[in-house]
Amino acid sequence: LPIFPDKAYPAIASKLTEQVLLPLPSNENGRISAAAEEKLLTALKRADALLIGPGLGVDFDTETIVNKLLLSAEIPIVLDADGINVISKNIDILKEVKAPLVLTPHPGEMSRLCNADICSIVSDKSLTSKYFTDDYTPTLVLKGSNTVIAERGRPQYINSTGSPSLARAGSGDLLSGMTAALAAGGMDTFEAAVCAVYIHGMAG
Repeated sequence: LPIFPDKAYPAIASKLTEQVLLPLPSNENGRISAAAEEKLLTALKRADALLIGPGLGVDFDTETIVNKLLLSAEIPIVLDADGINVISKNIDILKEVKAPLVLTPHPGEMSRLCNADICSIVSDKSLTSKYFTDDYTPTLVLKGSNTVIAERGRPQYINSTGSPSLARAGSGDLLSGMTAALAAGGMDTFEAAVCAVYIHGMAG
């Protein structure tokens, strides 16, 4: 179920002609308003998985919504893009999330999330992933050449598929959507992340 600010409805509805859409109240920035919280929580009861982040934007309203959804959801969550940027201001919220959770940062987002130098992240994504999953329980998909998929208590996977064609805006949104779709189908979130990364790379 695509969820978006009502101001974007004309553009989105003309492209997604066969989808059931859920336009929500917009704030003054054209982003989803905090007033949409009740509708979102109602829709959440009918969902099998939740993807938060792509195209969201960051302001007070979206921060309120992201935090509320993270603490309320009981279904698998994939957190990407601005969803990650929101929690980078309060990373310890990850310790309060009860639902299975996958984070899919690129090195820039990981730098903000961990308050770490981006060069050190890129130079050793495997070690960065180990340090992060030692402290936090979500599945981590640290994107880039040889994407690393890690989770506490599991062996790391380093992806061998992909090409430079994937280094473009929107490519990560596809990956997070694929991960959420596999999780919605009942796959374990770590396995969903591993499979989605591999298939995404093969497609690229």
